Amino acid sequence: METWSNNMLKSCYGEAGVRLQQFFDLAFDRSGGLSTDLTRMKSLLIVGDSGTGKSASLAIAAKNYQLSILQSSIGDLVQKYPNQLDKGFTQLVKRAQNQQPCLIVLDNIELIFPKSGLIDTHLEMVALKQLQNMNEDAPVIIGVCIDSNVLNDDIKRSSCVLQETIHLEIPTPSERLSIFQGFADQLHLSEDVDIESLSAKLHSYKMADIYMLLRQADELRFMRGTETISEDDILASMKNVNPIGSVIDRTAERPETIKWEDIGGLNDAKRDLKECTLWMQGSYEAYKRLGASPTKGLLLYGPPGTGKTLLAKAIATESSTNFLAVSIPELIKGEVGESEKAVARIFATARRCSPCVVFLDELEAIFGSRDTSGNLGQKVEFHLITQLMMELDLLNGGSDMVLVVAATNHPESIDRAILRPGRLDQHIYVALPTMEERVSILKLLCSKSNVTDDIDLEELARMTERFTGADMQALLRKAGLCALKRQQGLQTVIQHQDFLTAITSLKASVSEEQQLRYSPGSRRCTKVPIYHCRLFSTNKALFARQRKRHYDILQIHHDADQKTIKSQYYKLSKKYHPDLNPHDKEAHERFLEVNDAYAVLGSASKRREYDMENESSSASYSPGIRRTGPAATWNFKPRASRQTGSSSAQAQAEGFRATKSTNYNYNEWYARHYEAEEIRRRARLQRQQQRQNEDAKFEPEDSTLWSRFWRLGVIIAGIIYVTQRVKGLKDEEKVSQ
Repeated sequence: METWSNNMLKSCYGEAGVRLQQFFDLAFDRSGGLSTDLTRMKSLLIVGDSGTGKSASLAIAAKNYQLSILQSSIGDLVQKYPNQLDKGFTQLVKRAQNQQPCLIVLDNIELIFPKSGLIDTHLEMVALKQLQNMNEDAPVIIGVCIDSNVLNDDIKRSSCVLQETIHLEIPTPSERLSIFQGFADQLHLSEDVDIESLSAKLHSYKMADIYMLLRQADELRFMRGTETISEDDILASMKNVNPIGSVIDRTAERPETIKWEDIGGLNDAKRDLKECTLWMQGSYEAYKRLGASPTKGLLLYGPPGTGKTLLAKAIATESSTNFLAVSIPELIKGEVGESEKAVARIFATARRCSPCVVFLDELEAIFGSRDTSGNLGQKVEFHLITQLMMELDLLNGGSDMVLVVAATNHPESIDRAILRPGRLDQHIYVALPTMEERVSILKLLCSKSNVTDDIDLEELARMTERFTGADMQALLRKAGLCALKRQQGLQTVIQHQDFLTAITSLKASVSEEQQLRYSPGSRRCTKVPIYHCRLFSTNKALFARQRKRHYDILQIHHDADQKTIKSQYYKLSKKYHPDLNPHDKEAHERFLEVNDAYAVLGSASKRREYDMENESSSASYSPGIRRTGPAATWNFKPRASRQTGSSSAQAQAEGFRATKSTNYNYNEWYARHYEAEEIRRRARLQRQQQRQNEDAKFEPEDSTLWSRFWRLGVIIAGIIYVTQRVKGLKDEEKVSQ
């Protein structure tokens, strides 16, 4: 680092290096162009994680500006001046004045000015006074800390104390190449070493990591007895050097090695992912030449346990990129605005560690729909959604090699603005494994276990219908447990009978109805909630079984006509209506089942009546939606008996009769029916909460009436006591006189 020039600050530290160079120009007026009316820069705060090169940057600047450095910390002051820290700090400043031009570097300055409490110790007073009253001849004081959040807020806000703050981040790929080149120039590398290709493999490496890597490579060179460092030495050192983890934020890291062939089944999902992530495997320049923008947002949705997380890790492994997994607790902060900052820091880390895959699991947990959250201005989720959309737009408009992969079990709950083109625009359905895919999963699992050769995988696959990949792993564990019980004290081998025994005690984690909540005919999320489309299936036999079940729910014969179906529906829906049974959960379930049955078996005219519901979001959420559809109204009379209603109702009825059409979109009608029912359910819960709140307002007046009388009595007793006490004092005074 002794040979590094001043230009290395810019190439190795980017914008932070430029600002650092400008600070030293202003502090020591090297250009000679500083106005005499301006005060020179005399203090600086450098913030950066461990290993980012805070001390190295100051060493480069001090060498190029011919400065001496006095580096100290509160630990050094305690050791040299016990119980006299203020005196030690004063002596440090005097020593620096005698060695001008000089830098005073205070490591861990947050220990001198901690965040908690006021500035009250004598050391803090002396240090603060020294920082505030620096004259032209005073030395430059530079504070260094890892996290500025633990530094006293008054110190950070005051421009007179620390005049400038510079943040050193994880180096970008170009900055990492400059750092690698700077260290390599001081070593003897062989001519066949490709510095650019090696630097591209050092994902999320900081300056300290690169220094340690080349140091170990030089040690290997010395042990071999050669004069030059070979590329094999550096590659061997990469296996032993782990990048320093971040103290402040999460740092992207190399994922566990999971290749496409390590994932059994999911052939359609893997094919789509390979197409969407082709640009991360070396085709990004080809996209730029074509003037096209690659996909930078993916949504994996499907039943739980199907392998969405494994697919995300396989993307990072196959494309040789970093992997940054984000958990929900990392984004939920107690302070106002900290959650949005956490999202911004995660994407900033991903950009600096590019190429990188950011994995957001259970996306619906905090990025749910804003239309159903209520009190949007006071919801943390609302601000998080806005911040996430901003970050996705920045990725889509920039050239950073960052891919966002989100996973969810409920895609209908995610805010639609996040799923629009340009954000998470590629929606890939991770379905349950088919018969052939279950065979491949079992074959893959058995290849890693001690099993006999007589295992009939096809028979096991037929017996494990609707089993996910996680269920298959549970089956193997259960079979191993059965083998241990059967072969106690012997060499354990899993046999076919162990699998058969394990299957009897296991069942599929995904039910038949849960499987139908997702759209098996499309790999893209539908516009309407997928969760409510649970009765649609391309399997005609399954649909026939569902239809027979709906007749049983309505308690009618399978040959009943539409008039009987409608009459029975009105009777049962009124009987189990939630407004009539507010605390009966079983009645609520029956009410939904009755609506399901009538939605499938209802007349075509009633379906067209539902189809006339306003599709705009504002109208859909208005109270008027309760007047549309039999499931939402208290008026269960036939149409003929409603002719005496309002003119708007008559016009609406006329409109229903006038829109007779054979080209009816059944899927849209059914999905809107369930969406409207869900909105009505939330409205009922909201009204119940409002009634409870109104009752709570009047409750204190009744319940605390006795306590008010009690307080009034205590006050009267206190007045009487004070009066008597004053009277007694006066009597004593008269007696004494």
